[in-house]
Amino acid sequence: MASFVPASLAADRRPLQTSAVLVPSRSSSSPSRPAPPSPALSVHDDSSSASDEFSVLDLDLTSKPRSSTLTTAALAAVTELYATHSAARAGFNAAVSALTRHRSGRGKLVVIGVGKSGIIGRKLVATFSSLGLCAVFLHPTEALHGDLGVIQPLDTLLVITFSGKTPELLLLQDHLAPHLPTILLTAHTRPQDCAFLRARPATILLPTPVPVSEKAAFGVSAPTSSTTTALAVGDALALTVAQELARPPAGPGLAAVFAKNHPGGAIGAAFRAPQTLRDLLPATFAELPLLEACAGSAGLSGADVLRAGLEAASSGGAGAGWLRLCGGSVLPPSRIRALQNEQLLLPIEQIPGLVVAREEMLSIAADTQVRVAKDLVRNANALEGGEYLGGEDAVIAVLDERGQMVGALEASQVLSQ
Repeated sequence: MASFVPASLAADRRPLQTSAVLVPSRSSSSPSRPAPPSPALSVHDDSSSASDEFSVLDLDLTSKPRSSTLTTAALAAVTELYATHSAARAGFNAAVSALTRHRSGRGKLVVIGVGKSGIIGRKLVATFSSLGLCAVFLHPTEALHGDLGVIQPLDTLLVITFSGKTPELLLLQDHLAPHLPTILLTAHTRPQDCAFLRARPATILLPTPVPVSEKAAFGVSAPTSSTTTALAVGDALALTVAQELARPPAGPGLAAVFAKNHPGGAIGAAFRAPQTLRDLLPATFAELPLLEACAGSAGLSGADVLRAGLEAASSGGAGAGWLRLCGGSVLPPSRIRALQNEQLLLPIEQIPGLVVAREEMLSIAADTQVRVAKDLVRNANALEGGEYLGGEDAVIAVLDERGQMVGALEASQVLSQ
């Protein structure tokens, strides 16, 4: 079985593999001081007392931010658990396999919980949904009053209970089909200690223990660090499953799935922003209005160019004011608009800079990221004779994978992104 290491819970760090050919240089910085080691947590030892745990964690319970301190310690402990203990890792792998077994889109995830665990469950449903995974929330009491019909034969269940003995969940258990794959997020690390697991032994255990109980820390069992660890493991599960299902070539990639499901707000706006030079093209090169028949440009004046450029820009057609000549030369909109009165009667060959030949353009691949193209434009090398291809006045020839020109851009269009 494939091993899935939760991205947010992994202890080992491997280089990120990408297909980019241009890698930005890394800035030099002094190494930061390593974080203190996480508190030890064993999946087989639950016998340490609260007072012993406090001394190990060296927590000052009289300070105001003790809740955040406990939460940080809990996250460190659960990270250590999934990084080093085979039982926890095996459970995570099994959970991923259960959720990816129907790659055709059949079946859904049904998340079940009550109280604060139910709130965490609703949040996880939102995360799964935004990542392209069909998920619904089911309240156990409502399930016993008719909503059991939500669960279908190909579904997977994700049950959340810190104690492992929530009465509503134990009542529901007898009415859940035994063949349904079930995943349990709970504080228990040993199946024999959990009432839910004893009654449904085939359940996949995802432990979310906390090194210091909330009762010992605050005097009440207020859900703080316990709900945070459950959310962290649930989020890691959602991201890992989504990455597996969206992995190319079978899938479109996780970023594409997320962008499709999140068109609104600042996140949606960021995805809608042009990502590559191809996204910026107003039209393909073949779609740009041809200024003259291919017999030659003899007789064309600045006035002819200005008239054709204004017509192209105002007609709403392809090209946004660009014009082209036979042979691959182009006339950029900004240069057409910059024509002076005294140039209108001149042949276009006598108007400096109006026509940009193919060899005078800066060539960049169509799939180049906009941010990378900006650097290329700014840092373009000088040609012999002192001419420059780069800068705001440059014209970019956008090339396909075969090196053919598929469009043209003004450098200012790229630099303004």
